[in-house]
Order: sequence, then C-alpha cells, then structure tokens
Amino acid sequence: MFDSLLSVYDSIIFVDTETTGFNTETDYITEFSAIKVKKAQETGNKTAEEERLRTFVQLPDGVSIPEALITMTGITDEMCQTGITPAELYSRFSSLHDAHTLIVAYNAQFDVSFLLRLEREYGEKKKVGACNYLDALTIYRDRAEAPHKLCDAISHYRVDGVNSHRAMEDAEALRNVMVAMVAEKDDLMGYINRFGYKRKYGISGGRIEGVEYFEQLE
Repeated sequence: MFDSLLSVYDSIIFVDTETTGFNTETDYITEFSAIKVKKAQETGNKTAEEERLRTFVQLPDGVSIPEALITMTGITDEMCQTGITPAELYSRFSSLHDAHTLIVAYNAQFDVSFLLRLEREYGEKKKVGACNYLDALTIYRDRAEAPHKLCDAISHYRVDGVNSHRAMEDAEALRNVMVAMVAEKDDLMGYINRFGYKRKYGISGGRIEGVEYFEQLE
C-alpha cells in the first residue's frame, strides 16, 4: 500500500486538526485525529498495521468556538470540555512517533504548524520537529485542475470518505486519497518537506524549519 514510503520511514501518521480558527499562533485545537500506519513485523513493508488517536481538546478559559465553525464542523464548546488537555494531546501524539516518522496532512502547513506550537509549549525535546512532512494538497495541485479541496480529491480519485470537517473522517479520507495517489504515480518521495503555495494567498503562518516552499501555478 505504501511500500516505497515504508521502505524509508518506520511509520506514517495521517493527521487532521479541527480548530477555533485559522491563525496557527492564536487559535486552538478543538479536535484531533491521527492514523498511524507502520510495517507489520512479520512481513516487512508489504503489510501495514494501524493505530488510531481521536480526541476532543479542552479550550482555555474564556475561549469559545465561533458560531460559523460550529455550523461547519458540528463541534461545540461542550464537546471540547469532554476532551483532554493540550499537554495530554501532545504527549499522546508524540508517543506515536518512531525513530523515523512521516507526518502526512492535507494542507500540512496548517496542521504541522499547530503541532509544532504544541511542541514549543509542552515538549521537552523535538518529536514533531524531528519528523519529515508530506502535504497531500501540494501533490494534488500538481496532478489535477482546481478546485483543490479535500472533497475534490475524494471525488477525483473516487475513494471512500467525505470532507466532513471532523478529524477522524477527514484523516480516513486523506489516507484513502493517498492510497489512490500512490497507485496513480508513486513519486511521493519527491514531495517530502516540499510545500506548495499560491501567490495570491502566500504562505500561511510562519515558515517551518526544514521545509522548502515553492510557488504553484494556478
């Protein structure tokens, strides 16, 4: 399924992050999911095993989810109150990491930036910052015409899943899209730590150490 990637990495973690907004420095994670795929011990990289993390995340006192995002995601302040603390989220996510882990996201600039912020606040050593990253959005922009939302990639590759703006459902859809991308053209290693951006939008948030940014055509 991911033979080429798993010949280089010990594990691949597909992530999706739902938040109170789009500013990676001032907004907060409301729901987070990760699907970890790794080599099965008995068959090398031919068969993958999965481990999952799905949780709501508590918000700081006085922080509420904007109504527009409640409408879009269905995630409420009350749901977040049932979740774990950001510190516990970082601990549980970083425990998924192996010596050589690849983090995959759709618009990875967004998700990785939030995870790196967690690491700055709660990490004692680099875990997220020591990983490599793969951005499925960058790959899809190179392969298909606009629009380029996750729902468009799901439809284009005719895979199971919906762009629900819920963390686990979107992580599952991302994984399925990546399976289809590998089957279409197994060139994903060429996109490791390379994030594309559109000139009219620029780079969202600060540049991530170790990532090469390049402009993608409309």
